[in-house]
Amino acid sequence: MKRRIIIMYMALMLLTGCSGRSAGWQTGNVTLVRAVGVDRGQAGVMLTAWGGAAERLTAEGSSVAEGVQKLQAMGDSFVHFGHADQLLLGEEFARDGTAQLVDFVARDRQIGPGARLWVLRGGQKTGETNVAVRLERLAGDRESGAKLDCSVTGLMSAMAREGSVAVPALRWEEDQLQPAGYAVLRQGRLVGFLDGEQSLGLELLRGQSEGQTADITLPDTQPLILSVRRADIQCIPRLDAGRLVGAAVTCEAEFEVIQGARLSVGQRQEAERQAEEALSRRLVAALAFAQFWDADFAGVEQMLRMACSPREWSGVDWERDFRTLSLQAAVSAEINWPADMAEDGR
Repeated sequence: MKRRIIIMYMALMLLTGCSGRSAGWQTGNVTLVRAVGVDRGQAGVMLTAWGGAAERLTAEGSSVAEGVQKLQAMGDSFVHFGHADQLLLGEEFARDGTAQLVDFVARDRQIGPGARLWVLRGGQKTGETNVAVRLERLAGDRESGAKLDCSVTGLMSAMAREGSVAVPALRWEEDQLQPAGYAVLRQGRLVGFLDGEQSLGLELLRGQSEGQTADITLPDTQPLILSVRRADIQCIPRLDAGRLVGAAVTCEAEFEVIQGARLSVGQRQEAERQAEEALSRRLVAALAFAQFWDADFAGVEQMLRMACSPREWSGVDWERDFRTLSLQAAVSAEINWPADMAEDGR
């Protein structure tokens, strides 16, 4: 009898709206958030939640947690963050530091630590574009989108070891979010962006260079376009009296021909030389920015550590040595020439 009374009391509580959840949860009216935007706001932090179709909610708070609470109190629906797997960080928020977002995800667990991160370059956008759908498409597009991704877990790991990480960057172009290189976060704070050759160099160092192209210019023939089929990267340390003084970053690359005409032996040799120069420029560009920002976003430390014995590495002070380390890039290229492009002589 007592059990029946308790069950009836709980049912009355729900029917009269005494639940701690919003009315939307009781009626089944739920907004499933698929992407969350976090940027600096007048009150501290501005949060935007995108659901299905054109659903979009915006709220400001003194913290990420307060912003989420305000979003969940808006309207008649229950705002559920459990399905959010894309996080779009505003440039200003990222420059201020992402620590409070990381703390919120780790503590609250409403947004999963596996959510993918993006950084939006430039100002905010308030159009009706369904950002959630666009981010999901970009996440699955390895051809035109970023080849490297970063989750909240990856950012947490980098911050825990006071390291750096590269996050895919986006910008608004004609009311659409488009890839815009990578944002580099050092200890959770945005320090700068990688564009063009620097971005390609990062992907090369991270083993994600397949499909990169090199345009080769040769006299008296049509343009030659090559595509990277494979690229193996190694870091060879240079030690002096037990101290790490430099390293050679070597790359063995294999190309295939995308476009071209019949070439002589000399022209093919020149094409290989230009292909090596193209990849070398990309490596040097990425490494130069890494040292300029004192941000090892390319994982040079890990590669060098693997190439050294424990005794050799014991004398390395990476935080002290990385910025002034002498880094040299060397590339060897092999091109798989189609049979109809090979010409003997000359």
